[in-house]
Amino acid sequence: DPDRRIEIVGDLPAFRARLVYELAATTTGTRLRNLVELEPLGALGIGASLFPGHLRASVAGNLGVLKSILEGGSGRAKG
Repeated sequence: DPDRRIEIVGDLPAFRARLVYELAATTTGTRLRNLVELEPLGALGIGASLFPGHLRASVAGNLGVLKSILEGGSGRAKG
């Protein structure tokens, strides 16, 4: 559904990435579902399994900023 789903595919510095954002109405607002698929490129593929926690934290931080922007905030990370 083009009004509720955004999909971005491309290369990041060390990964081939597929990012999906899905919006759904709820009784109290809008729910955002985010799917991230990363495929390591080059030599990073060997050690990529060592960094899942860092990637998860980074994605969570980005979603927090996006939520702030969508709710009318500045979008600046807190901390």
